[in-house]
Amino acid sequence: KEEEARPEDDIDHRPAGGPRLTYLWCQDKVGGQTLYLGGNIGVDGKLYFIPGHAKRVMVCDPATDRVTCTGPIFPGKFKWLRGVNVDSGKIYGLPCHADTVLCIDVPSGKITTIPIPYDEVYSDRLLAKEQRECKWKYHGGTICPTDNCIYCIPQSALHVLKIDPVSETCQLVGPELPGKYKWYGGVVGKHDQAIYGIPHNSPHVLRISPSAITVHGDYGDGGHKWHGASPAPNGDIVSVPANADSVLIIRPGIEPEMFEIGDAKCVKSGRHRTDRKYKFLGAMTGADGMVYCFPSGSERVLQIDTEAQEVREVGPNLFDMERICQNKWQNGLTLGENVYAIPLAGESLLRVLDKWEGGIVAPNGVIYTDVFSYDVTKHDMGKAVISLLQQCDSDVVGSFRSGAQEKLEDFCVPAESTWRSVNGGRCEDAQRYLSEQIARNDTFLAAFDRLVSEVVLPYMKQRLVAAGVAEMQEPMKFYYQRPPTLRLQPGPARSHVKAHNDATYGHQSGELNFWLPLTDRKLTEVDLHCESAAEEGEASIYQRVHGVGFGVSFLGLSVVLYEP
Repeated sequence: KEEEARPEDDIDHRPAGGPRLTYLWCQDKVGGQTLYLGGNIGVDGKLYFIPGHAKRVMVCDPATDRVTCTGPIFPGKFKWLRGVNVDSGKIYGLPCHADTVLCIDVPSGKITTIPIPYDEVYSDRLLAKEQRECKWKYHGGTICPTDNCIYCIPQSALHVLKIDPVSETCQLVGPELPGKYKWYGGVVGKHDQAIYGIPHNSPHVLRISPSAITVHGDYGDGGHKWHGASPAPNGDIVSVPANADSVLIIRPGIEPEMFEIGDAKCVKSGRHRTDRKYKFLGAMTGADGMVYCFPSGSERVLQIDTEAQEVREVGPNLFDMERICQNKWQNGLTLGENVYAIPLAGESLLRVLDKWEGGIVAPNGVIYTDVFSYDVTKHDMGKAVISLLQQCDSDVVGSFRSGAQEKLEDFCVPAESTWRSVNGGRCEDAQRYLSEQIARNDTFLAAFDRLVSEVVLPYMKQRLVAAGVAEMQEPMKFYYQRPPTLRLQPGPARSHVKAHNDATYGHQSGELNFWLPLTDRKLTEVDLHCESAAEEGEASIYQRVHGVGFGVSFLGLSVVLYEP
């Protein structure tokens, strides 16, 4: 019966472009809730899990998928929360309810604890006892690069806890910091090497350095405002909105600069509650430099651009994709071009494809847009287009800026080619001429055919197989437009062409649009706008690919789109 009650051990999403998910069962019997509250990779390549309610440390060997428990028994609940690796190969578990620090010596295999010297710090015996028995002592911690010591962020503890990995001793340092649930999570400042505690119930931002522990700002007492943070590439620290309706940005310094961006229009909770609480839990910075906040009660991922100081929702609404409404995901990791959010109460792994906007899942279950990638070294369409344009009449189509390296971002079209003939321009002539040149250029068409046959068609078949309507081993026949449409967009514009869908121009059901941006949007600021779902009239931006090598597919027959 116990075996029958187990969920499916192995779920493979790779045919649909996702990960393979596998349950690994521990050889030692474990049971209960909140067993482990963090995990770290040891110097031996194994994963070590920090005991919450569990009585022993758990170890997973990725080479064999073997999961075991190791070390002595530690009674109690919520003992340690999160772990920190140090250069010696040891992993330190940070105290939550425990009155000790957990020390996992990976090279030797020994697991011990380090006492916290409450009696040495507090002359008042009752206060020492109170602090020793305090629940929810610390919420995270990290290494300060200045002295290589670990500093733990006070949640309800009265002092910052300093752990010296060299002497293997603990100290309670800095001024008294009264209050409960004060700061959740700490992040090292890129420019000043100080550690910043994120205000949850505290009115202040906490700054920790070996020379001083100080507080800054006043955001009001209580409120469960922000929960965790992630550093952006420019050095800004992005605080995750829990109950707050804005994102707190901390700009490190001796006197840190702090400001809020975003508002209740984009920092939203889910439809299952009306109090606007517990919206996001944790965040990670993607390979694109954006920070992504993981939904707890919210229904969409939140993206923060610290350079533009913009906050917006991205990707599909998750309400119909994940059964659990609250505490869905907390914390995660960035792996390559993907950001993964780890399920807390959720029943799925959340993946953010951080190079693009992501797909739109409509209420009818149709994915109206999706993104695919290709190897630019094998399919350099940008180079093929440059070669094509070099052979065109510059007076009709345009030319590269004088003295500039020939990049598509530096190609300039004649002003009159942007006006229609009714307005005295030559737009139709330029379009006709370029279309003729594309149709005659065998080198460009050969590169295009290779891209279609080696990238686009296999991608389409993979999608059909994943949907259960095709078999991978069975041949399929596809038809595609040849020659393709090449769009030369002369930069951002205030006006747009008439909103339309492809049915207006005679396209038929079953056709799928593919757009491949060949320029860097950070330089061109050019977007394709499209409805987020059919007949909703909500505009989303799909061509937000930061660099070439990616394309977007969408059902142009079903959604309305418009271009600059």
